[in-house]
Parts: sequence; structure tokens; C-alpha cells
Amino acid sequence: MNRRKIASGVGVVLLALAMALSIAPNSGVGATGPDRPAGAALPATGRAAQRRETAATQNTATAATPAKTASPAAAQAEQPLANTYATVVKRGYSFWRTLTWQAAGQRSDAYLNHTLVAVSQTRHRNGSLYYRLATAAGQVIGYINAEALAVGTNPGGVAQPFNRYATVTTKANYTIWRDLRFQAVAALTPAVVHQTFLAKTVSYHKNGAAYYALYRGGQFFGYLNQAAVTIAASPAGAAMPMAQYATTTAASRYTIWGGFDWAKKLAATAPNAPQTY
Repeated sequence: MNRRKIASGVGVVLLALAMALSIAPNSGVGATGPDRPAGAALPATGRAAQRRETAATQNTATAATPAKTASPAAAQAEQPLANTYATVVKRGYSFWRTLTWQAAGQRSDAYLNHTLVAVSQTRHRNGSLYYRLATAAGQVIGYINAEALAVGTNPGGVAQPFNRYATVTTKANYTIWRDLRFQAVAALTPAVVHQTFLAKTVSYHKNGAAYYALYRGGQFFGYLNQAAVTIAASPAGAAMPMAQYATTTAASRYTIWGGFDWAKKLAATAPNAPQTY
């Protein structure tokens, strides 16, 4: 009886051993299990399977990871400015709230020919120079490309060519200034009313007014607020309404001209025959 039990037990052991040996050695089964000591080499088929799995895992991870987007070009450090003013001279440029292109909602057209305070300047990585502008009252408008501006140190702004004739026509008492910092007086308008000057330039002051640089006989006379003058088409100046009668009384003969270009003679006065017009 005991011999039969022993034989039966040996048979079970031999059967289990035969089943274990029947597993193919290169199948890879159990290759990563606890039966293989850590660091032991994988069979060839197992290594190939692991490479395929690793590649598949890497491809899946790449597809699942979103591509990085380029951040907006960061500006270089801002340089604070003092006693610097910018006159807006071009249309079609945007004001920006930040230099990562957050729009300020305004364009240069709204400030054309206005002189603003330049608070700072920045050379952006895109190569352009930008100024941060504010009003004389300190209200910041935003950043704008320097291409839209004429920049200087005069609060009167950068003078723009004008080259037209201006007749002083105001009845009010305006000051004609030697400079646009308003430190020296050249004259008062009652002294030159109805006189015509050549306005060579116009300056748009930060106070919101425009000033003409007046010249007479080639010499600078002073700056005058545009509200005090009337622009004329010729050196003769602006025609002033009179609604009065005029009688020729001169003892000499004078030509009556058809225009101030002196091109067309209409008539001439007769010293011995006064006429009323």
C-alpha cells in the first residue's frame, strides 16, 4: 500500500516536470515575470516583442502630447523717457495695450497731427521701435510703431512743412511767441492785425493747439495760434469783407489788376477823373 502511494506521488512529480519542459524556451512567456532574475537577458523573441511594445508606446505618447505653440515675441526692456514728445504724422497704425499685441482699440488716425508725451520706448524683437504714448494729462494711450511718429524734445511737437500765407484776422488779443515753450513774447496780434505772413511750418502742440511759424521778409517773426489767422492763396493775404464805397483820388495813375499774380490789367485810374466803386 505504501509502495503504491510512493509510486503514485513520483508519477505526479514526473508529469509536472514533463509539462514544464514542454514549454518552448524562446516563446517569451514568463520572460518578465518573477521567474527571471532582475537584469537577466531576454530571449531573442522577447527582446523583439519588447522593442515593438516600446515603439508603440512612444508613438502613442507622441500623438497624445500636443505640439508646443510659439509664445508671442517678447519685447526687450523698456527705456523710460523724459522731456520727449511724439507727433502722430501717419494714418493706419494701431495702438497696442501691450507688446504681446493686445489691441488698445485706437488707431493713429484718431490722433493725427496731435503731439503726445512719449513715456518710454522699446526695441521689439521684430526689429521695430515702439513708443508708449500718453496725453498731457497723463492718460496712457498705448504703444505705437515709431514709423507713425515724428519724435523730439519740444512740447510743441516736430514742425511740419506748411509754406502758405497767413493773414492775422482775429479781433481777440493773441500772443505771438518766440518759442513753443511760451517763454518769450514776440508781439501781440492787435499790433499786426490784417498783416500777412508766410507760414513756413505748422507745429501741433501737446496742449492741443496748432501754431504757425510766421516769417516776414525771410526773417522769423514768431509762433501764432492758427485760430488767430486766415490762410490765404497768395502773398496778398486773405480778402476781408468791407461793404463800403471807394473813390479814386490819387494824382498819379494806378493800374487796376485782375488778380494778385499781376498777370491781367483791367483798367487804370485817371488822375483828373475820379471814379467811385
